Amino acid sequence: MKKSEIEDLLNELVLNDIHFVYLRDVKSFEQVFIDKEGGDIDLYVDENHLEKFNIILSTYGFYNLFDHKVFCSIKESEIISIDAHNGLYERLPILNSSNFLSCRGGNTEIPMLDDYILLAVLLLHPLDLTGLRGHRNYTNTKIVKIKSLWKNKIVRTKFLNWVKLEISESFASFVTKELPDRLELLPTKINKLKWLMYKNNFRNLKYLCIRLKKKILKPKFEKGYLITLMGVDGSGKSTALEGLAEFVNRYYNSEDKIKIIYMGSQGGYCFPLARLAEFRNKLFGRNKRSSIEKVVQEKTSGNSPRHNNSMSISYLIKSVFIVLEYLIRLVKIHYYTKIKCHIVLTDRYVYDVAREGIDLRVVDFIGKLFPMPSRTFLMKGDVVEFFRRKGEYSVNELKEHQDALETFLSKKLGKKLTLIDADRSQKEVLSQILHALSVSEHSK
Repeated sequence: MKKSEIEDLLNELVLNDIHFVYLRDVKSFEQVFIDKEGGDIDLYVDENHLEKFNIILSTYGFYNLFDHKVFCSIKESEIISIDAHNGLYERLPILNSSNFLSCRGGNTEIPMLDDYILLAVLLLHPLDLTGLRGHRNYTNTKIVKIKSLWKNKIVRTKFLNWVKLEISESFASFVTKELPDRLELLPTKINKLKWLMYKNNFRNLKYLCIRLKKKILKPKFEKGYLITLMGVDGSGKSTALEGLAEFVNRYYNSEDKIKIIYMGSQGGYCFPLARLAEFRNKLFGRNKRSSIEKVVQEKTSGNSPRHNNSMSISYLIKSVFIVLEYLIRLVKIHYYTKIKCHIVLTDRYVYDVAREGIDLRVVDFIGKLFPMPSRTFLMKGDVVEFFRRKGEYSVNELKEHQDALETFLSKKLGKKLTLIDADRSQKEVLSQILHALSVSEHSK
């Protein structure tokens, strides 16, 4: 994404009276577009404006997922992301919104941090004891910037006054005495600074304990999600799932964050049902051609070739195998969401078993065993176009199935069901899904 496009996005945020500030300086902003590997645009946003902020970013193709603060572009080649902070700044918990939003400075169109707050972020960020991943430190780039800010007497005075108020007199005295002419020694002083950061400061120490508890007992990013795409044959579920899987893997910078499970009743079995059916056909002298002729005959008669079940031994055996099949899929869903903490995407869901004509009591029993999806999407559109894509069902059958599916899911899921206009392009369909996931998390 070009610099001008990001500037247009940020200017639109300003025009819409969304209070935010860029958490770095102008040079850092320019560097993001120079580096081949891209980078983050770090913003601090007023939490009262998050929903509107989220909507504007989606119009520029940026989406966030599952309560994360990072927004990534829908474009596959995009390497720039937007990191939106709010509330207490998690990298520096002693700062609150008043320090950011009321201390904007600079002569640029994009709201920038006042220099003394920027100095606080650069100097104090590595002192956060909850940086459990061990990467917080004073880099050469940070030290150079700290030096340039420290040389400005006005900035230095405002910063020290702020430190006395927010941290302690002893911390301000140590910084004033030890660091003015020896800022390159910051890495060697980090442990002493950490001690002074929390010494005699109950407020900071209390918040430190809260954050440690949150990180250790309830890791934010260690949660599995179950997302389901429903729709009639030809509605584009598989294509949408592939696009969503690609985006999520890129979002997490991982190739194994996503697990796709086919939940339809017509295939993708763990049990070798197809081979068992072939064995049955050979055993009873049935051949493929006769099966095809039967399907054609039922098709022309207006009956669905998949719903002509009868109370026979074959039907009962099939019912047992399908029930067992769905129980195996249930175990897989729990394994990947609860143990592996993956994001599970399903093509159809357990509701699809009703298509097999199995007793509704059995269908209800299976349904109660399965977890409620985090989000369910129904691909709805022109059934004539769906028929052209596959042609496995008649137009009337597709229409009846789509209407029945919408009625059933609306009653079953309520607000957790989102209708997707499947007549749009692949990119627009994916945008609808991502927007719904992004908005739903912020509106909670």
